[in-house]
Amino acid sequence: MKFKLYFIIAIFLSAFNLNAQAYKNKFNLEVIAPQHKGQTAYLLKYWDEVTYIIDSCQISKQGKGFFRKENSLPTGQYVLFIKPNVQLDLLLDEKTEAIIITLSKDIINSKITGSEDTEILWDYIKHLNIYNEKKAAFNAQNNDIKLSESDKKVNIKKLNSLNKEFDDYLHQLLKNKETTWAGDFIKGMTSVSLPYELPQNNEEVLANNQYVKQHYFDNLSLTNPNLLSTNYFWSYLDNYLDNWVTKNNIDSLAYATSDLVAKSMGNKTCFEQILMRYINKAINSKQMGMENVWSKLAEDYIFDKNYTKVDSVEISALRSQYELIKYNRLGMVAHELRLETIKGDTIQLHDVDAQYIILYFYDPTCSYCLAETESIQKNLYPKYKDKGLKIVTVNTYNDEKTWKDFINQNNISDWINCADPLNKSKYWMFYNTSGVPSVYVLDEDKKIIAKGIDEKGLEQVFNILYKENGTN
Repeated sequence: MKFKLYFIIAIFLSAFNLNAQAYKNKFNLEVIAPQHKGQTAYLLKYWDEVTYIIDSCQISKQGKGFFRKENSLPTGQYVLFIKPNVQLDLLLDEKTEAIIITLSKDIINSKITGSEDTEILWDYIKHLNIYNEKKAAFNAQNNDIKLSESDKKVNIKKLNSLNKEFDDYLHQLLKNKETTWAGDFIKGMTSVSLPYELPQNNEEVLANNQYVKQHYFDNLSLTNPNLLSTNYFWSYLDNYLDNWVTKNNIDSLAYATSDLVAKSMGNKTCFEQILMRYINKAINSKQMGMENVWSKLAEDYIFDKNYTKVDSVEISALRSQYELIKYNRLGMVAHELRLETIKGDTIQLHDVDAQYIILYFYDPTCSYCLAETESIQKNLYPKYKDKGLKIVTVNTYNDEKTWKDFINQNNISDWINCADPLNKSKYWMFYNTSGVPSVYVLDEDKKIIAKGIDEKGLEQVFNILYKENGTN
């Protein structure tokens, strides 16, 4: 059994390769397709696993169509498409000048000259299709309830022989074509062989999982810019981060993403594209804690670094956002605060003894704060106040009467109501209070375990927390 990477050759729309250059050589592609007279043929190029149209031509009455470009095309994966079902992938590079494609009624038997890499790819696809058809037939037979056990064993032997035959073919192909663009492309799609093909217990399953994590990128080069414009590169990276990195620890994801970017540093184009993709993806994510990812990438590769040419305005904007979350990311111990209570006492946040603390910054003149406070007091606090939850509020509005009125009107006198009228704690430097209400959930060690959520989000968090703790 092998770790499988499934890929689809499909037609979509996207944008130009950001690193495409103009070359001196001309590009000519002739399509011979008498069965498609009068139809439009499209030439498309992959970027970020979808395609954009770069040219089109009409198939003449003589059954021929021509694509001509003044400059050679940048290296990448392309598609020849004729509605409704002609989809042929092409591997082209800047040296490709004259190509002739002869379409067959049976698309898989179409012929190409002038592009050795595409010839290699098409030969591989033919072998792969034959292998998959035979494998599906063996599996269908083995699933037949009428098939005897002895016949099933015979089938399994035949299937093992088929697997070995294809593996031998693929191994030889990659060995013979290791210096070609097609070789890199096919190798990047090749499954990672597992130590236990048929795991028999949980230990072997875990060993397979650990092996994949360590060897996930053995076959995929992160320093080959040609692979950026293919139909599988980015999903392969996303799959690693989404499914092979520890999901319940956001810092694990941050470090794994940084390590992934580090693997691409051997090529400037790959490095910049991968770095900026995952910074932007993390910034735009709605998942709580993704700021840990982009801030880690910014720390490792952008701030005070010369690895890439990021616009100074963009760096400034990124730093502004970074300062807001610099000291209050998930997993960090909440910064100590020395505050004055409504009763005139002085407390320190870390001295509050509670299983969980909601640290709640608000402005009593803010309508959103009023609504959120009412909701927490009505729906959340009564449910968990006897289960180890305490709420520490920090009033950000410097008017004592307004503050006291807010506490009384909302019946939250049993919360730990605090303020910092003399601005001694400088809480705004360590917590993001640029928008209120601003909420942080701390565990008993004062570690931040949730933030930036409303009452509904808090309800979900505490349902999970108390369920995990076995508390009803």
